[in-house]
Amino acid sequence: MEYPRGEGGGVKRALLATYNIFSGPVNILLIGIPENWYVHSNNAPVEVDSYRVVGEYAWVDSGHMIYGLSDGKEMLLGLEVFLDKKERKKDRFKLLSEDKRGRFYVYGHEAEYVLGTFEKGRLSKTSFRALRIRFYCDVSRRWIELYYVGDRIDDLYEDVLDGLTETMCH
Repeated sequence: MEYPRGEGGGVKRALLATYNIFSGPVNILLIGIPENWYVHSNNAPVEVDSYRVVGEYAWVDSGHMIYGLSDGKEMLLGLEVFLDKKERKKDRFKLLSEDKRGRFYVYGHEAEYVLGTFEKGRLSKTSFRALRIRFYCDVSRRWIELYYVGDRIDDLYEDVLDGLTETMCH
């Protein structure tokens, strides 16, 4: 089965943001995705623990968000975003098997990616295929960890990585 790819179509940026009653709009990321993809909000509420103003914009520096990515016809992947002020000493999800690992740059910051099978849960454990991307933005002073989740990730991870090179984190 062929899956929609960003080949030849380029990359666009989609604003991930939320609204806080005290601060107004708060940015999460301006994320790069293949131009024929769309970002969808999830039923789960955006969790914002704290934010920081950098320049003229407020950026979430601690929180958790879940989105969906589609080609306009069907959902392709889930996207789970974790933002932290401090680096985590322990992985958020256990890596069961690793297929690919590498480094690339996101808006001038060195990022690490791992494509593999992860496990979540303490009592009731669930395994899932995902592409994990992790990097530190020294301008907004936050650790950014993204999990692109779904059975199609093996076919789509290159498109995800291509898009992420256009992501803006501050």
